[in-house]
Amino acid sequence: MKLIKIKRLNLAVILFLSISVSAICATEKPELPILLTPAKAEQIVKERRERSEALEETKRKIALETVALDERVIRREDGQELVLRRVAAAKKVLPDPTEAIASDEHAQGLPFSELVAEQKLQYESISLRANVYGDEYSEITWRDNDTKQAVTVWTNISLNHLRPIVSVSDELFQYSYFGFVTSYTREGEERWIEMAEKYGYKGESRWKYPPVRLSSDYYEYFVDAPSDADIPEKLYRQLDALLGFYLTNEESLEIEHLNSAMLSNAHRKDLAENPRVKPERVIMNYTPLRGKDAE
Repeated sequence: MKLIKIKRLNLAVILFLSISVSAICATEKPELPILLTPAKAEQIVKERRERSEALEETKRKIALETVALDERVIRREDGQELVLRRVAAAKKVLPDPTEAIASDEHAQGLPFSELVAEQKLQYESISLRANVYGDEYSEITWRDNDTKQAVTVWTNISLNHLRPIVSVSDELFQYSYFGFVTSYTREGEERWIEMAEKYGYKGESRWKYPPVRLSSDYYEYFVDAPSDADIPEKLYRQLDALLGFYLTNEESLEIEHLNSAMLSNAHRKDLAENPRVKPERVIMNYTPLRGKDAE
């Protein structure tokens, strides 16, 4: 999808404010993730299960190798045994801070000086939720974390693939977003009404229409607020950053969304074919928090 511009306006005062997204356009898009096939998703789920089972067995082995100062067994009604083993506290080893810095540099691919410079960005959290109507438009409820003021924003950007957790940044701010997206389809609303009427209720569609006609030529969003409403500038700043990030990474986000659904289906299939078996014995090592035994 071509990124042209985002237009924003306060509906009540009909004030149009165009913003530049040249910086976003100039940024190279990240390499697209690989779209999984059903067979590949099943292989990934199988490997995860086998690693998890191997890890549990290793943890069980280590727990049993630790010398127990005292041990007692509780037999549950379902036949499972809970083995409580009191052990001496292990000595704590503090991590070397220089190794942590080096590890972080390696992970980020950045020199430490640049990492420190990044910390000078101001941090803000973005609080919003979105209702997406088909692939047509989205209704955003943005909330000011300071004043708790809620503002409704409409956009012709379909946010179907917005992840629940996103981190984005601009020249001055590092934003963290955590929110929810609810998707509605016309077909789904018809089924919703039919089901309600089937059980004797009056079914009403949850579908909403924006109060103005949205453009089909460029991306835009507008703030639906009274003419005397005091709209904080950070609303525009945060939406510019979040929507710009979404449009730039939309293809990747869509593939990740499809892959997530593919893995969920594969996980359900794996559970059906390999039901999890409750262990006969559960090993639990513990250390008293007080007294000589904690030394």
